[in-house]
Amino acid sequence: MSDIDTTRLAAISGSYTDKDGVRRQMSPDEARALWDQAQAAKARRHELMPDEPSALRFLSSAYYRLQELGWMEAKYGPKDGSEVRAIQAGSTGIFAARYSGIWPDGHWLMFDGTDAWVAEPLLVRLLPEAEAARAERLAAAATIYREQLQREAAHG
Repeated sequence: MSDIDTTRLAAISGSYTDKDGVRRQMSPDEARALWDQAQAAKARRHELMPDEPSALRFLSSAYYRLQELGWMEAKYGPKDGSEVRAIQAGSTGIFAARYSGIWPDGHWLMFDGTDAWVAEPLLVRLLPEAEAARAERLAAAATIYREQLQREAAHG
């Protein structure tokens, strides 16, 4: 399955941060296991999405499903510096994020522990308490709108 020869793989070195936050040196066996996992994932992607049209359908389905789960396009996210959760293309992580600056000239910052970076998230999601407050504001606005329509209908 591997398209890299064993001698080159044995020469791969590096380090990683373990789940406990400790920086560790990668052993040749760990490098091999990581490479094999990457190759298996690549083969599975090829099986699921053998061509561009199938990959686009897969991407589109995931995008719409995330919206069904409460995510919104980042351009519709809050621009007041409040914290949201964000998803960025190419990552499987969900990170804290904030819009910094004045729209449209500002930028999104994403955070993970003590790390921060300028990002272009695809989707954002309000924190639960902010989502609840937003739902209350929308319900109040809907009530005001209905009352206004009723008043206008009554005055014919």
